[in-house]
Amino acid sequence: LKAPWAAETLTSHHLLTHTTGFPDRLSDIEGRTDEQALTDWAAQQSVTELHAPPGAFWNYSNPNFMLAGLVAERGSGTPYHRYMAEQVWLPAGMPSTSLTPAEAMADGDWSYGHYTNPQSGTEVILAPDAYDHWAAAPAGWAFSTATDLVRWAALLMDGGGGVLSESSVELMIAPHEPTRYAASEHYGYGVMTDQYLSL
Repeated sequence: LKAPWAAETLTSHHLLTHTTGFPDRLSDIEGRTDEQALTDWAAQQSVTELHAPPGAFWNYSNPNFMLAGLVAERGSGTPYHRYMAEQVWLPAGMPSTSLTPAEAMADGDWSYGHYTNPQSGTEVILAPDAYDHWAAAPAGWAFSTATDLVRWAALLMDGGGGVLSESSVELMIAPHEPTRYAASEHYGYGVMTDQYLSL
């Protein structure tokens, strides 16, 4: 990172709770589709200046999860795309979930993304292959189905379902950081947490 910041001050907890102070910048991500893309992107961050000392406040930033994906990749010794397919989605029973747009499009049952460009006001329509950037994959650039996502939610509610440890699930859903969107809303590890009252 750019001085006075040191990458060694960032922890996995900072990354997973979006409290690193890392700017949410995706403009420097190249559309590469190779297993070295994530490592090469991280190596280019010597010009990145944090917004604040790590842990100072919650700020949703996609690069946090990109770096967390690199931690998973290095810790497992397996490229991130392969790790997710083999160690998460396969044992979770999520056959229609992938980080590769070509797989989603080959199935034939997919939809276009739509958004309005804030500068021009024009509608932009994107097919899944517009999101084929392997460095950004850990930041949620995945393709799935409603059925697979329900399986994932059920797995979390079941304490991990044999895919995640119970302690990992507890950490994921713990209210680590207030989001300031609502008084009761907090951020866990990759999920928003909130309190609901039953009537």
